[in-house]
Amino acid sequence: MTPRVNYEDDIFFLSSIVKSLSNGIELDIDPEFFRDKIIEDIAFVNMTLNRLKDSLQENAYLIRRTEYMRELARAVQVFCNFLDSVNSSESALGEALRDSSETVQRYRSEQAEVLNYLNRTIRSEKTQVTEEEHIVSQDEYRFLLEDQDDD
Repeated sequence: MTPRVNYEDDIFFLSSIVKSLSNGIELDIDPEFFRDKIIEDIAFVNMTLNRLKDSLQENAYLIRRTEYMRELARAVQVFCNFLDSVNSSESALGEALRDSSETVQRYRSEQAEVLNYLNRTIRSEKTQVTEEEHIVSQDEYRFLLEDQDDD
């Protein structure tokens, strides 16, 4: 049995982590205490966003899939904005993280691809739903025609 993924809560929690990381970058906290932890958290968020995207990609028949993809796309965008701010931060911690700028850039590129995939998929599913709304199934035709035959 496959485990049930709580997309809404998982995405919310990841967004909270990114918000905390963003606040940390802006504060004048000591890099010697927090640098390694922030790098670990960035790697964790990157990996988890990728895993959530993969899970949604595999579960094409998930009932609220498009909604979860929208939420995930927002979280990925916030993470991308944070990664951009890491390289431009003037704080002591931001300067200490410059040593990891290649890794941060790699994560930023990965998440840009994730965001592109999510946006394409959301647009595609929206188009499919719109087209399906105008299609009348054989059962619906039968039902409609039976009502007329009874009159």
